Amino acid sequence: MEHFTKTERAHLMNVKTKLVKHFSDMIKQPWWDGGLAIDWTMFYLSGGAIASLIQDETPKDWDIYNSSSQDADLVVEMVKKKTEYIADVDPKYTEVMGVDGKMITANAITMKDGTSFITMCGGAPTEVKKTFDYVHCTPHYEILSKLLWISPHQYHAARYKKLIVNNPDSIRQYRLDKFLKRGYTKL
Repeated sequence: MEHFTKTERAHLMNVKTKLVKHFSDMIKQPWWDGGLAIDWTMFYLSGGAIASLIQDETPKDWDIYNSSSQDADLVVEMVKKKTEYIADVDPKYTEVMGVDGKMITANAITMKDGTSFITMCGGAPTEVKKTFDYVHCTPHYEILSKLLWISPHQYHAARYKKLIVNNPDSIRQYRLDKFLKRGYTKL
């Protein structure tokens, strides 16, 4: 049975502190409408941001998922109205993505602060994470409860940049190449 060492637990507490700070900062953003009656128990973060924090790196983006389609729709409608705060599409991608030069795709809406509201899928974290390509992307953090759900296996995959397949059907060459360039070791 795998367990976290004392050092790993301390490191994970630091990661959680950064996650709490990000979401505290997120709801203070000018694009956020705190007046919405949203059930935050339904929101969670998963994907590469947690792995980046575990590697003591700054995340490039923060993927937020929702297990309630009703609340997800409210957030999408809210942020779409605040286009001045939505990230601009990199000029090299304007032909293939975005709406009116903004990072609004069928998959997500990305804000200038790096927060990405995932619109392509939602549901319980245990189900959504089954679709993820690599194990280091599968930990998740619940926004309201401030709980970080991570196993030692997931932690070690992220911390030591081990490229362990989670779902072979989700593997894409561009993602494999990206992680190999970032120093991951293919297992």
